[in-house]
Amino acid sequence: MIKLNELRIGNWVEFDGKAIKVECIDKKNGWLNYPIKKGNFEYLITESSLQPIPITKEILVWCQFTNIKDHFFELKIGTGCYWHKIYAGVKDLNEGYGNFAELRVGDETIGNFVNFLHELQNLFFALTGKNWLINLCY
Repeated sequence: MIKLNELRIGNWVEFDGKAIKVECIDKKNGWLNYPIKKGNFEYLITESSLQPIPITKEILVWCQFTNIKDHFFELKIGTGCYWHKIYAGVKDLNEGYGNFAELRVGDETIGNFVNFLHELQNLFFALTGKNWLINLCY
């Protein structure tokens, strides 16, 4: 389950086994409106029916991360001399850690781990003020 206050318009989440892009959020009434229609019925999706999309190697590639070593990826964000790097790792939990992304400046970690695509999208927005245009083939 994802809480609606964690979402922004444009975030990718999972509903009914499919990736959907958030189009509208009604936090007052506690639902997300996405135009999935069957006949004349339009779904009003509540937060209890949403699932986060875990960070995977495929998602990092779709998000234009660069593979830097083994299971580790990075994405450079910025212009001129103002750059941030988001590091991400994808590995089996049996090998010590799961999939994650973190914000680093130089070699110092300054951001919390994020584990899901919508959190990664929100981190990108916080750094750039722009929505991340992701072509998700989920």
